[in-house]
Amino acid sequence: MKRTHAPRSPSLRARFPSLRARFPSLRAKRGNPVPPCFAIAPPVPVIASEARQSSGSPAPCIVPTFSAVEDFTRPDRIVLGVTDDAQGQQALATLRQLYAPFNRNHERTRVMDVRSAEFTKYAANAMLATRISFMNELANLAEKVGADIELVRQGIGSDPRIGYSFLYAGTGYGGSCFPKDVQALIRTGREHGQTLRMLEAVEAVNHDQKQVLVHKVFAKYGQDLAGKTFAIWGLAFKPNTNDMRDAPSRVVIGALLRAGARIVAHDPVAADEARRVLALDLADAPALLENLQFAGKPMEAVQGVDALIIVTEWKAYKSPNWTTLKVAMKAPVIFDGRNLFDPIDLTAQGIEYHGVGRQSEPAPFFSLVIASEARQSIPTFTK
Repeated sequence: MKRTHAPRSPSLRARFPSLRARFPSLRAKRGNPVPPCFAIAPPVPVIASEARQSSGSPAPCIVPTFSAVEDFTRPDRIVLGVTDDAQGQQALATLRQLYAPFNRNHERTRVMDVRSAEFTKYAANAMLATRISFMNELANLAEKVGADIELVRQGIGSDPRIGYSFLYAGTGYGGSCFPKDVQALIRTGREHGQTLRMLEAVEAVNHDQKQVLVHKVFAKYGQDLAGKTFAIWGLAFKPNTNDMRDAPSRVVIGALLRAGARIVAHDPVAADEARRVLALDLADAPALLENLQFAGKPMEAVQGVDALIIVTEWKAYKSPNWTTLKVAMKAPVIFDGRNLFDPIDLTAQGIEYHGVGRQSEPAPFFSLVIASEARQSIPTFTK
């Protein structure tokens, strides 16, 4: 019996030429696996005007290297910024038709003017960057008062008004979108006579947080690292990309090399790009690059090193063989910039663990009192 299939919606490839014909100003960005008219800034695709003079020239955002198709076909919402003229309304009708196959479960489209769509995209990234810097600042305080930031994250994240996303403490954010969009809002505020103090603080905290692992290494070994060798796991600013723009690893590697250390680095996909950008970072001291090597496998990087520094939370780093790791290293010391592991478990296995805002010993319950008045404010109940 011959099997029949339901009619398929027109493919993206079939629809795309019509958009190119209607909007000749569209240009594909290098490496984009999807048509450039989709400004994908996960989870918010934003279609907005790239040129102030044109009402039909969308401005694509950076497409994630390994999740572009997934982000496009399963968006949380679709923000369309259009003008009120005939060309803008024509673009809106075309985009509604284009997104229809991915918008059937429930209505995800948010239509607004171009300026508001642009502002929405910047505001979303600035909010996420704010959450990251907020948790990083609390993590630094948690270390000093004896709290564990991971337990704090679980405690506040369980509040549905807050949620768990982007509440992980670490070495700061990088990439292109967050730094660029936070800075763009700050500049726009200044151009209009307004100081965005909160976003200035977000950027300042993130700048300092990229040094947090460097400070921990200096605290243990001193600022003269001659004769010390460190393994670096993770170079890209986040997993599943080779993007090295504003990556915390650049700050860490540059500081350690300038302090005299030798470094053996590993990243599943970003090694070539790391070579290029680190050569630019160290253009004033190119001889330091002789102390930087790249390993093909994570365990190759840790052979004979004084400590392991984790900068990017790739899945390949999350389940190492601890026995093999301890044997390979000169000393079992880990500086974990992404809090991948439980410090208590690693301490029990004889590994010296330095996380961000973590505690290596279980804290007694109710030992932390934020306000001294709390002890006097407990009500007494009588019959």
